[in-house]
Amino acid sequence: MTVDELIAREQMRHRIAAYNHAGDTDDAAAFADCFIEDAIFEGPGFRIDGREAIRTWKASQTIFGAASSRIHHVSGLFITLTAPDHAIVHSNWLVTTDTGPHSAGRYKDDLVANDGIWRIARRTGTVQWRADENFLKEA
Repeated sequence: MTVDELIAREQMRHRIAAYNHAGDTDDAAAFADCFIEDAIFEGPGFRIDGREAIRTWKASQTIFGAASSRIHHVSGLFITLTAPDHAIVHSNWLVTTDTGPHSAGRYKDDLVANDGIWRIARRTGTVQWRADENFLKEA
């Protein structure tokens, strides 16, 4: 592995961490900045096209029920560089909230570098487990 590849991998890890931090702190602008202009963001039952639409969605979304705070724990990043400016990243996520565990799943990200800045071109999230909604409302 070259030094340039190591730097690119660290930049991708940073981008994914920035996405989670912005999402968990409800910073819609920083969240959207993690994506390229014509990005695709999709998950169970939704697809959002474009950075501005992603920002608008993030600014309005309330998908965590009664929870007032959340933390995305991301692990197992498996990065495959497919070109000097493109990579596929698989990772696992677990969301905890102030009311307990919320959900877990996987991300598949296509990342691209433009002028040395890595951003998400396409993020696909799959849910593998979700807490019972009644549990989330008890706290």
